[in-house]
This record gives sequence, C-alpha cells and structure tokens, in this order.
Amino acid sequence: MRKKTEDLVEKVLMDHRGTYFSGQELADRLNVSRTAIWKAVEKLREGGLDIEAMTKKGYRLAPSQDALDEVELKTHLLDQFPREKLRIFESIDSTNSALARDDDESPLPHFTTYVAEEQTAGRGRTGREFQSPAYSGLYFSFLLKDAAILNPEKLSPQLITVRAAVALYLAIKRETGIETQIKWVNDLFYDGRKITGILTEGKIQQGRIQRIIVGVGLNVYTAKEQFKAEFQEIAASLNPKNTNRSLLLAAILNELYLTFHQRSDEEILKIYREQNLVLGKTVEFTKNDILYQGLARDINGEGNLLVTVGDEEMVLTGGEVSLKGDWYERRREEL
Repeated sequence: MRKKTEDLVEKVLMDHRGTYFSGQELADRLNVSRTAIWKAVEKLREGGLDIEAMTKKGYRLAPSQDALDEVELKTHLLDQFPREKLRIFESIDSTNSALARDDDESPLPHFTTYVAEEQTAGRGRTGREFQSPAYSGLYFSFLLKDAAILNPEKLSPQLITVRAAVALYLAIKRETGIETQIKWVNDLFYDGRKITGILTEGKIQQGRIQRIIVGVGLNVYTAKEQFKAEFQEIAASLNPKNTNRSLLLAAILNELYLTFHQRSDEEILKIYREQNLVLGKTVEFTKNDILYQGLARDINGEGNLLVTVGDEEMVLTGGEVSLKGDWYERRREEL
C-alpha cells in the first residue's frame, strides 16, 4: 500500500534538514499535485511537526525539530568517554565562560564538557562574536586537566587547537561524508566558507598551566539569514543529509577524546597538513604591528606556521593569517 503523501513529505524534509523545498519541487519529487503538498504540510503541522515556510524558498523542517537528545547522545558515546561529566544547557552565555566560572568556583575534573543549544554571548578569537542561534549548530567546550596533556615540556598551545581541528575534520567526514579544509590555526572551511571556529583558553597560576578550555562552534543547519549581514558571504553551514545533531555531536566528542588521549602528534600533524588550505598560498599577517606578506610553506612539529617572506623564514606561533589573491572567488566559481 502506498504511503500517504504527508508521510512522504515528512521523510523528504527529515532527510534534508535545513534545506528548503518549494511546493513544486516536492510535487515533482513525489509525483503529486502542489495542492496535495499543501494539504500534506497542513496535516503535518496539525500533527505537531514544526515546518517553516519562506516566500520564494518553500518549506523546511524547523531547526527546533532536531533538538539535542541527551539519552541518544550519551548512548552513542565511547565506553571510555566520561558521560557523567557531560552537561547540556538549553541556553547559556558562552560554554567557555561558564566552564571557566564553574571550575574557578569548585574545581571540575578532566574532560568535563558543557554543551548548549544556544549561546547568547558566544565568543571567538580576539574577542569576536560567534553567532550561536538555537537548534542550528553545535556549541560546546571541554576541559583539559590531564597532567600528561598539560606537561610543560611537551605542551604546545598550537597543537591543542591543531588536535581539535583534526578531530572535527575526521568526525564530520566519517559521520556525514563531507570533506572540510582547515585554515591555520583554528577554522574549518566548507565550500570556501567558514563553518567552524575553535577557541582555546588557558589558566596559569604560579607559572604552571592549571587548565585549558577548548571551545567549539560548528554551524550545522544555520541559514544564511541567521548570520549578520557582514558574515553572510564568509560564513556557511554543513547542512548534512540524513544526519541529526545528537549523532554528529557524539561522533565529534568521541573523536576529540581519542585525539587527545590516543593519537600521536605525528599522526595528527600529517592529517592537519594534508587538509590545510593555506599551505602553498600567499598569506598576509601582522607581527609586532608590522604587516607582512609571504608564502605559507609548512607547519612544524609544534603546529606553528612557517612563512617565507623574501629571503627570510618566519615562524608564526599565534595570531591569524589572511589568504591573498582570488582564492575565495575561484573556489566559489568551482562549486
């Protein structure tokens, strides 16, 4: 017996979360009339399914229909992942800020993880805002206190961020099939636009590193209209098919745990170099208030960027670089 039209419409919207379909597209796909599509959408809404409609775009499943499910999330975590240290908040100012406050008030254990459906004051590097609308992304922070990780003789601040970026790349590819690229040092790009930011913050007391907090913001289903105007041409979302956020977050947390506890620096750096989009390209950066331009040649064993400027090789241990030339334009034309 053929499924009802509303069942078929629901499946299309569920399988393509974040994607708009016009009434005509749905009608053609399901071989029914546009009137039948409209009636099916109304019946689904009456049944409690939150379907958004936008002029000239069509219908899509509202992001709130993909709320994080704590039970589903914890069910898919590795056995060794500390589930009891994972907290999910409906709304919070910043997962990094909240984790730091709580740890200052009463010391928290290694790999405590805070996740939020929404951040009202999400932060990026150098105090920049990271937009974090509800139900559309993954926003979380985790705490590093393990003595082996914070060993001052082995610790490279850049490698902390490098490890997080590689873990995200691996988990996203494994869970969604989507291939991302990494921009030194802390951003992931997809289709020539930024989809992820990583913020690493440490606390030092009496000359010793007490903790490191790593914050991640990943745009999963964030619509272009949800970004501020100045970000709409440089930011994007994954928009993965057949993937819910709980399963994607579980895959990312699992990979992060393995990356920080089992994978070697050599293994991580190999992947980081292979996926890095700045190597071999002309970059611009500021050091000691002087603007430089040079060729990004390599990434060393500590995660620092090696740039050839004229006859000199400069080592960048922090800050940001900008890609010069028409890379962004060419990349978008290819897509």
